[in-house]
Amino acid sequence: MPLFATLVVSLFGSIASFFGLQMAKKTLFATAAIAAGLILTLAMFAFIKGLLGGIAYAFPSWAGGWFAAIIPSNAAACIGAILAAKMARFVYDYNMENIKLASYIT
Repeated sequence: MPLFATLVVSLFGSIASFFGLQMAKKTLFATAAIAAGLILTLAMFAFIKGLLGGIAYAFPSWAGGWFAAIIPSNAAACIGAILAAKMARFVYDYNMENIKLASYIT
């Protein structure tokens, strides 16, 4: 009987360990995906902010007021978020296509 109890406890421990590792892996990948999305969004924001700053610097001084009236103050953040979302969608589609191709091969 002690051998059976040891076997049952060991089996339940192994199953719990397996599911715990699977959940930890999924959590790790989700955290990495969120961090990558935030980094991509911030990089796009900085790029667009610099691009708009360069355009504003190249404008003549008399046109600066018109530029400020047309472009809102959060334009760089909005454009950066849109471009980051489009890039994330491209990466997702690319990975899904590769997974589909890999499933055909194997």
